[in-house]
Amino acid sequence: MSVSAFIAKILDDALKRPAREPAPPFRLITVGGVRARPGVALDRPRALDALDDETLYGSENG
Repeated sequence: MSVSAFIAKILDDALKRPAREPAPPFRLITVGGVRARPGVALDRPRALDALDDETLYGSENG
């Protein structure tokens, strides 16, 4: 089988597959409250690590 025939077959098979159902909506379930800690940006997960480290070991400046 040539490369172009192989690609044509793969594309043909992919186009014949039925469309997938959309994934159900995702809902984040949290524990112990509905809001994040003040000063923590959840889009920066390393900030959570730093806050935990400061809580456990103290800050670098103190």
